[in-house]
Amino acid sequence: MSPSSSFARNILTVASGTVIAQIIQIFASPVLTRLYAPAEFGALALYLSLVAVGAIAATGRYELAILVPADHSDARALTQLTLGISAAATVLFLVIAIFAYLGWIVIPAWQQLGALILLVPIGILLTATYQTLSYWLNRHARYKVLASSRIAQSAGMLGTQFGAGAANPIGAALIFGHLVGQITAIVTQVWQGMQSAELRLGPIDGPAVRRAALDHVRYPKYLVVGHVANALSSQLPVLLLAALFNPAVAGLYALAERVLVLPSSVIGSAIGDVYRQRAAAEYQQHGNCRALYLRTAGQLAALSAVPCLMVAFVGEPLFGIAFGARWVPAGRIAALLSGMIFFQIISSPLSQTVLLAGMHRLDTSWQFLRLGVASAALYIGARIDREPWTAIILYSIGLGIMHVLHSVMQYRAAVGHPRPSVSCT
Repeated sequence: MSPSSSFARNILTVASGTVIAQIIQIFASPVLTRLYAPAEFGALALYLSLVAVGAIAATGRYELAILVPADHSDARALTQLTLGISAAATVLFLVIAIFAYLGWIVIPAWQQLGALILLVPIGILLTATYQTLSYWLNRHARYKVLASSRIAQSAGMLGTQFGAGAANPIGAALIFGHLVGQITAIVTQVWQGMQSAELRLGPIDGPAVRRAALDHVRYPKYLVVGHVANALSSQLPVLLLAALFNPAVAGLYALAERVLVLPSSVIGSAIGDVYRQRAAAEYQQHGNCRALYLRTAGQLAALSAVPCLMVAFVGEPLFGIAFGARWVPAGRIAALLSGMIFFQIISSPLSQTVLLAGMHRLDTSWQFLRLGVASAALYIGARIDREPWTAIILYSIGLGIMHVLHSVMQYRAAVGHPRPSVSCT
């Protein structure tokens, strides 16, 4: 089988699970939006934003290195290291959450969740574990397991949210559903994907884990701060819209972004999973992955163009029909975000390309610049207009430019140091 046909087959394998998982969520969304109000979705969005940022810090970004070593034993040590760091970091986050809940320290975003802040460290641990195991399975090309885990996550999450929402539709029900979905996904990964001796992680080899930490120290050294900045800039709309306006606006934004990203990310996420493994292999062998990068970027652009254009022109009426009258403003937000999301869908699945080329410092600088642009856009927009529209427009323009800039960086990295005698196709 040729490399190109193998690449396509692997994409379809991962995509099959992703498609099913996302279809479940798509059909569930109109029911959930009629069970839960925008404020409840705002609480979930705020929780997810805090978890997303915390999970990056918890892993030290060592999970990104799991695909890099040529020797599987080194990758196993990296996986063990990442899981251990995540567990230790969760203890710290739990202490912070308890102090915030008791009012001993003031973290405005956490305070808005009330007692639910105590669930944030649990979400961080589950997210970090799921991501780490996903990279380990990805390294071994266990694409069917990755697909199954995504289906299990959607089923577990939505089943809980429907059941709890029918009884008492509050923000806590949405958050509990997300936790159940994560647990279900991790159990699926372990049960289906780690039965063979090759994929089992224990016993822990202490010296090997210490060597892995030192050999790949550039990941926490150069990436944690930058990627936290990146996550903050991604989650900033939810955090700042809740603070500058109200949680309901954050909920409207969260639904708009989710619906806009879903259609193209169904395949885009699968493409990204397979691309990371293939790009790492090609870089190790040839010193570049230019042809693979260009081909994959083109596929992502083609997949994202139609849904983004559709939402840009008819977002408001579509949201009103699909989700109910109180969600029409989310359709307007989606229309304003459509251009930025188009460039994000192309850039995000291919973002690890810059790491293959060792461009850690440049990537960190870009992350900080992105955070600055996102913060300034939202703050200035809120100062100009008491309504959220100006802030969202400025944010969409600024972040769209930043994603284009990162795609340029990715291409430079993909070009790498090609060897004249070897093709990258």
